[in-house]
Amino acid sequence: MIEDLIAGIASTGASAALRGQAWIIPALQSLHILLVAALAGAAVLLALRVLRDDADQAPLRRVIWLALPGLLASGLLLILAEPERQIGNPAFTLKLALLAVALVLLARPGRSRPARRVTATLSLAVWAGIAVAGRWIAYLGEG
Repeated sequence: MIEDLIAGIASTGASAALRGQAWIIPALQSLHILLVAALAGAAVLLALRVLRDDADQAPLRRVIWLALPGLLASGLLLILAEPERQIGNPAFTLKLALLAVALVLLARPGRSRPARRVTATLSLAVWAGIAVAGRWIAYLGEG
């Protein structure tokens, strides 16, 4: 079933067009990595501010929520361009699961100081896991 999904996506004109130009996939990967750096950097700084009880967190939250649509768009285009590398890849699946956890932690930071500190610490670990899983996609993928 996964193989049929991969073949179906790979056979689309959009997938072929993305693969048809040698510069497109590296450009998308570069954009994706830059957006990951912006989002994860802001998330780490946010967690550190929470841990030291710094009240000025809104600008960092804004960076995260502004980077997220670009990350999703570039990620979807990468899936479209190289479905065999992403779909069914355990590292990709882990990355998406950890991203969901990270977004929940971001949206629900906790009300009490101890809850916010636990959330911030857990967030740091989850973002590290996302970075590692994202990097491992290349090593566990088909292509």
